[in-house]
Amino acid sequence: MKFIAAAVLAAVAAGAAAPVCAVDAPDRLWVHILYDLRKEDQFRKATNIVAQAKSHGYTGVMLASPCRLGMLHLWKDDELERLRAVRRACESAGMEIAVGLWSFGYAKECFFPIDPNLCAAAPVNDTRYRVEGGRCVHLPPPPRGLLSAPGQLHSPRREGDVADITVAVTPGRSYRLRVRAKSPAAKYQSWPVGVSVRRMDAKRDYIETGVFHVKADGAEHTYDLHFASLAEREVRILCRGYNRTFPNHAEVLGLELSETEPRLAIRRHGTPVTVRSVKTGQIFEEGRDYAAIPRAKGVWPGPWNKYRFAVKPLPGGRMRDGDEISVDCYCSFPTWGKWASACMAAPELDPIMEASAAAVARELNPRMWFLSYDEVRTGGGCTDCRRIGDMAHIYAARVKKSMEIIRRYRPDAEIMIWNDMVDPFYMNDGGANAGMYSSMKGVWDLLPPDLGIGYWTYGTREKGMEFFSGQGRRILVCAYYDEKVLKRSIDWAELAMRTPGVAGIVYCTWGDNWRLLGAFGDMVREKAKGAAR
Repeated sequence: MKFIAAAVLAAVAAGAAAPVCAVDAPDRLWVHILYDLRKEDQFRKATNIVAQAKSHGYTGVMLASPCRLGMLHLWKDDELERLRAVRRACESAGMEIAVGLWSFGYAKECFFPIDPNLCAAAPVNDTRYRVEGGRCVHLPPPPRGLLSAPGQLHSPRREGDVADITVAVTPGRSYRLRVRAKSPAAKYQSWPVGVSVRRMDAKRDYIETGVFHVKADGAEHTYDLHFASLAEREVRILCRGYNRTFPNHAEVLGLELSETEPRLAIRRHGTPVTVRSVKTGQIFEEGRDYAAIPRAKGVWPGPWNKYRFAVKPLPGGRMRDGDEISVDCYCSFPTWGKWASACMAAPELDPIMEASAAAVARELNPRMWFLSYDEVRTGGGCTDCRRIGDMAHIYAARVKKSMEIIRRYRPDAEIMIWNDMVDPFYMNDGGANAGMYSSMKGVWDLLPPDLGIGYWTYGTREKGMEFFSGQGRRILVCAYYDEKVLKRSIDWAELAMRTPGVAGIVYCTWGDNWRLLGAFGDMVREKAKGAAR
């Protein structure tokens, strides 16, 4: 879904001088491409789509963030030649190129291959250890049982068939929720149980969530969900069965909450490690009292213990056996156990973005640039973030800085952004998204007035597009979304024709579905002709 709107951008570039009105000409048609052009097979697919789109009357190509142009300054010569071949193909076809860059929500497309420590991090404070035999032994508080008695979760789901528990937590801690469950033997190999940790005032999102497939063999099984308490003092824990059609049930035997040691520790500006004596308050020094703590080498899924954080006392240092120490650090807590965002406040991002913008301007010099700042799930917890303020101000500050970078290389650049993170209707008027430390509320009032909107969220399209149109922003409508028939795409086109400020409409697929590319273009042209009449 997030890749889609990107293609729509370039429509703005093609129609910058047009009156602020709905799509009114058949040449405002764009196609978004998300192939990694560094790879030969995906490069060939991209060139084929350019030819196919041109044959159906499309006039713009959006090279979305999965094309990895945010790392263009690091591409090898043979990879650059593929990009140049795509550029030549577009020029020959008379199709404009737009670019999508710097995905923060999907930072593996740009930032993490350069440095995983650019990951957003949450504080993990006052983890207690005792020095024993030259090593630090964790001293966790006792675990807490959350179920007074076992309970059953059924499929299909029954009314009230859910564990919903309010639990006190300490802000700035790392927790493990352990689920013990069993499912009767059945012809189905497993039975899914959904577990989520939510804020008490959550309007639409969770801190962390997971689905555990309980093996249907009648035996007890254990599953762990790790999360950060962030700034919360209470959380809601929900445990429910998926509403599948096959009949069965799982018995939840226990829910146990424990504080854990830090994992996935991030080392960069804004994520200091502090080790102190509990008794005296003395601050121990890295490299003198304890061994240097290495930088993270990855933030992606794997066994929790793979990312073990350890303070190792050094011989001759000031740590002594029997000392109790307290550790403060910053860790990555991926949502769904795998999705981690880049930190929008990290100063180490600036030279990367500067270098990639220069490379894009040199190789493509596009007029349309798209900020791929969608689906940002984590952030706001490190010292760099909290120095700026809440996530709304952090997000807006990064947008402004990004626009300044782009316009150093293309002063007349048209710059767009996804709607989901800045839409008061999609964001339910604000709140923190997933593992964010603070709120996004009000971000829509902090954006530069000349920032355009790529709109892709179908359910909020009427109110959201009216809102951004009322702000005087240019809007790019992102449609198709891998439909089997053009139903929602027709809804999008009709809305585009009657919304002031819409600059274009685009065919968007993230499932590699090109079967309706021609029919989509024909439909938009017909709608545009009808609107003109």
